[in-house]
Amino acid sequence: MECDSMNSVIERALRHKKINVPADYAYLAKEACKKNPYEVEYLYHHFFKDFQTTLPFYKSIKPGKRVCDPTVTNIRALRHVPDGKIVYKLRHTLCGESSQSKRKKYAPFYGITFLNYILQD
Repeated sequence: MECDSMNSVIERALRHKKINVPADYAYLAKEACKKNPYEVEYLYHHFFKDFQTTLPFYKSIKPGKRVCDPTVTNIRALRHVPDGKIVYKLRHTLCGESSQSKRKKYAPFYGITFLNYILQD
């Protein structure tokens, strides 16, 4: 794959180099290939969305609350249904069970159209 060769070239260029700030990494990645320098886009904090304040539906996806209840590592499948619930499976052969975690009261549910709007930015 093309990304594997690009990663290999960048890793060789980074070998024995000291990176002090992320801009150094971006410069070395750009200059790793001598013939055709790679296009590097340096991302700032304002590029990323803050999903912790916009879409905090659940405090946890843990299936149970007590000591002997299943943990997150026991989950085999998760499904988000349109009404805002999370359905999980502990075994692939079982039917899904609804999560018992409480939703945060202040979390607005904007639906799929809002998520599409976020992904387009």
